[in-house]
Amino acid sequence: MHRFSRTAKMRAIPDEYRECNAVSNVQNAFSVWGEEFVNFIAATLTCRILRRAEKAKLLDKMTFGEMLEDLEQSWRPVKDAEINAIPDSTDGKWVNTTIGTMEMLSALGLVKFPDKPEHKKPGRPRKQKLEFVGPKRPRGRPRKVTPAASSATTPA
Repeated sequence: MHRFSRTAKMRAIPDEYRECNAVSNVQNAFSVWGEEFVNFIAATLTCRILRRAEKAKLLDKMTFGEMLEDLEQSWRPVKDAEINAIPDSTDGKWVNTTIGTMEMLSALGLVKFPDKPEHKKPGRPRKQKLEFVGPKRPRGRPRKVTPAASSATTPA
């Protein structure tokens, strides 16, 4: 078997990499491959973020760049045990995060957002209506009944 020297390997680089070499100012094939790999990963992540944002309908309200600007300013310190867990939005560890950013993170599925309580009307709640139990009282002031008059009407 014949082993190629490093310069022979460099000569075996296809023309497309040589052209990319001139554009990206890198020196060898491994640098070109590394740069292409990083570009591939970045494109994959961008497509995933775009799909999630479209699914959550965030792009109806703002552009992709505006969304990324809002999200890049908020961060949270993470311990090794918390890496795979979805963080809670109310744990107090978030830095530079607004309510709107938390809602975006929740819509993207990156954070647990507590359920909103049911909207209640402001003010004191109304009393419950009482059910009809018997006949109504007679209108007006009740008549004064004297004991003598009441005993005279009743036979003994």
